[in-house]
Amino acid sequence: MPRPIQAIISTQAMAHNLAQVRTRVGEIQEQAKSSNTVKTLAIIKANAYGHGTLNALKGFAEADGLGMIDLEDAVLCRQQRWQKPIILLEGFFHQADVEILQQYRITTAVHSFYQIDYLKQAKLGMSPIDVMVKFNTGMNRLGFLASQAQEVLSLLKALQTKGIVGRIGCMSHFANADLDSRYVNEAAEQVMQLSTSFDGPLSMCNSAASIRYPQFGIHAAENWLRPGICLYGSVPFDTQLEGFTDVTFKPTMTLMADIIAIQTLQVGDSVGYGSTFTADRPMKIAVVACGYADGYPRSAAENTPVTVDGQPARLVGRVSMDMLTIDITHLPHAHIGSKVVLWGEQGPSIDVVADYSNRIGYELMCGLTKRVPVQVI
Repeated sequence: MPRPIQAIISTQAMAHNLAQVRTRVGEIQEQAKSSNTVKTLAIIKANAYGHGTLNALKGFAEADGLGMIDLEDAVLCRQQRWQKPIILLEGFFHQADVEILQQYRITTAVHSFYQIDYLKQAKLGMSPIDVMVKFNTGMNRLGFLASQAQEVLSLLKALQTKGIVGRIGCMSHFANADLDSRYVNEAAEQVMQLSTSFDGPLSMCNSAASIRYPQFGIHAAENWLRPGICLYGSVPFDTQLEGFTDVTFKPTMTLMADIIAIQTLQVGDSVGYGSTFTADRPMKIAVVACGYADGYPRSAAENTPVTVDGQPARLVGRVSMDMLTIDITHLPHAHIGSKVVLWGEQGPSIDVVADYSNRIGYELMCGLTKRVPVQVI
């Protein structure tokens, strides 16, 4: 029998969260009386943020397309009979990748001239490759400068004439969509001006922008939203605090484990490595079968919240490799086998745990380790 720990992945919550994004943007589109096409690309990079690529295929079955990083994942999705668009967000890296893009009808980002050089060497007579030209609008990671737009477009149109390239769209990525509107507005204006020269879709809005700045997701004749983290129930800002009370995302990953031991402490007794916690009163401490080797952050601070059989409790002492300890003094009915939710449904949100750990929710999702059994619902 495995250790009493498991992660529960909810494909139903994934579908709900996707619908929330569509509803939010749809309301803005209706207010603007816009008839432009708006499609939603569910981002499933990094093994669907730790949730499993195949699970995401089920959860996001109603998405208009998928966005990812790895070509192997794109091929897997095609082999699983996903027929709608797939976009490689970082593009491709090798000449040999081009034929695979053609074979599996995979759209690719193009952010550097070497990728255009690889496209020039593509086999003729195969399916044309749709491309999304990525522009650098302040992130300074990937993308062409605005001043290079016409040169890039000229090169790609020449390949379009040869049948190597299909539609040519454009995209960018906001560096501050969860923070500062000034930078977002400047970046959006720049890309919207550039997009008028392209015959393909425009894609700018990530999770934060899809909620905070959905007007930038309805600008062009055809728009692709790119929600990622919010589809998994984590939002990089406080939706309620910022007034988005009608947007409710559900957690898609719940991490839970059992109490496997209970210790009685007297005043002055300590808990865990380094004796960082010392009892100032008689206490009962529960040992939980979850540690940093499972993906729970070692940096989690004292008082990080959990729930025990639905009741709130707090972390005490350091998180160790295979165990952590919580205060159950106030929970007389807690026992060996009681269920402890570390994050997720009926427990603290993953973002709250991340805050207590000086981390972000993305890291915790992606950091769930292989030894944790997974149940998909």
